[in-house]
Amino acid sequence: MTEKEAQRQLRKMLASYSPGSILHLLAEAFRAHAERYYADNAARVKQQCDLADTVLFVVGLGLDAACPR
Repeated sequence: MTEKEAQRQLRKMLASYSPGSILHLLAEAFRAHAERYYADNAARVKQQCDLADTVLFVVGLGLDAACPR
């Protein structure tokens, strides 16, 4: 997927989802990536994915609170 295609898809998503819910979907992707691909020997990478998941989720909540539909 090119960058322009990704931008077009995001614009379509923003028409039906709130910005916060899109960040929540991205957070779920990070969570799944951390759970699926990183074993105990890659604890630091898993920790970083978990942190990204948490940050995206919290920022998504803040966006939805600041810009309700």
